[in-house]
Order: sequence, then structure tokens, then C-alpha cells
Amino acid sequence: MLGASRTSLAQARERGRELAGTSGVDLGPLSSGRPGGAPLLGAARPLPHTKGRAMKLYRCRICGETYLGHGVPTECPFCGADAEYIVLTEDYPEDVNDVQLTEVERADLETSIELETSNTRFYLAMAARKDNPKLSSAYKRLARVEAEHCSVFSKLAKMPKPADLLEPGEELGTWEADIDESLRRENLASALYAEFAGRATSPRLREIWSAVSRVEETHIELDGVAKGYI
Repeated sequence: MLGASRTSLAQARERGRELAGTSGVDLGPLSSGRPGGAPLLGAARPLPHTKGRAMKLYRCRICGETYLGHGVPTECPFCGADAEYIVLTEDYPEDVNDVQLTEVERADLETSIELETSNTRFYLAMAARKDNPKLSSAYKRLARVEAEHCSVFSKLAKMPKPADLLEPGEELGTWEADIDESLRRENLASALYAEFAGRATSPRLREIWSAVSRVEETHIELDGVAKGYI
């Protein structure tokens, strides 16, 4: 049976060579079908830049989302937090968001939720525009990040996410006006979160607001770049 299987595999492999125009080219040994044998045709091989590096699970301390990769990304692909906040999944404390809130901290979280909801809906409206696909795609990405921030603040406040979070709002009619409005929103958010971090008594809340404030600063940079695509 093994001989028949190897013959069938060899025939299939030769047919594949013919279709690919590589008939007669040595593609390496077939698998013996035993542990330790050579990989079968089509088996996954590591990319050159990841060779020798094992895949690992990481989690972001800010949003708690999981990232699978060969190393720590430069920023969280979900909330945009800096690489310093990304840890191995086994080092992520599951109770990290169990925070006792003061009245001021709760009020600041509620303000944060309102702000991120408004910004998410505004960016979804920008993303829905059809007249500039490059900018639409960029602000679609921005909307996802802002929605993740809203989710983080909602978890800390132990509140459900707003029902209208993912409903597009209203854009202003021109890309120039929309980007100027985005700049206003991002400057406000960055400054406000820095203020909230400064008066928070909880180390966890200081960590969150400080990290998100820095993310908003990168969104200000995006607005500057986006103007070049109008």
C-alpha cells in the first residue's frame, strides 16, 4: 500500500510540474510517510525573516486583545497602543480591569465613552464616502481603533458599549473640512485623556488614559498625512 501511495503521489507531483512549467526540475524528496520524513509537497515553510522564531501569543495590556506573531508588533493592531504595552499572554493579569472607581474617575470614564462613541461614528461616516477610496480606508481603520477605545473604557466603567457605537454619523461634505474636524477631535481627546490620567488615583486608569492619549497623538499625525491625499 505504501508503494502504491508513493507512486500516486509521484504522478500527482509530476502533473503539478507540468502545469507549473517545471517538469524535470528536482523539487526534493517525497515524504516517507513516517515520523522524521521529508515534508510533503505543499507543506508550510517558514518565511526567511521568521526562520527559527516560534509563533507566540501576545496580549495588549490596554485593550486585552490577543495577537499571534513571531515577535512583538510595533503597536497593538487593535487599539494602537505602543509596543511597551504588549506582553506574552501568560504575563497578562486577567484581573487587571478590576478597579474600584472614585466618583471623579467614573465621570471621566463616562466622558471618555461619549467622546470615543462620537469619534467612531464620525470616522465611520468618513469611511462611507465614495469619492476617495484611500482616505475612506484610512478613516475606516481609525474608526475601528476608536471603537476599541470605547470598548476599553466601557469595560473599566462596567457599562455596556453604546448601542449606536457602530452607526455612522454625519460627515461635513468635503475631505478638507472632515480632516480639520478630525484634527480638532484628536487634539481634544489627547489633551483630555492626559488630564484624566493626571488626576486618576488608580494606577490602571493612569496607564490606560496615558496610553490612549499617545495613540490619539498618532491620529493627529495621520490627519497631517491625509491632507496630502485630498
